[in-house]
Amino acid sequence: MYESDVTKFIRELLEKNPHLAEEQRKARARWWDKKIDFEQLRRYREVQEPIRGYHYYPLPEPRRPASAPSEESKAA
Repeated sequence: MYESDVTKFIRELLEKNPHLAEEQRKARARWWDKKIDFEQLRRYREVQEPIRGYHYYPLPEPRRPASAPSEESKAA
């Protein structure tokens, strides 16, 4: 049966260091296995500012049509 080099490496690593499996479970519990407070998440989403479409640079101002020359500029 075929076994990839990566699979062999991981299997041998775990055989040489059996404590890694327990450390992996602890790290997962610390970083990922969390209970979610959906009420707190809802309140957080309600107070967030909406994200603009292009975040890193301000959008250009819309161009306004050129207005007709004023009476003062005609007299000059």
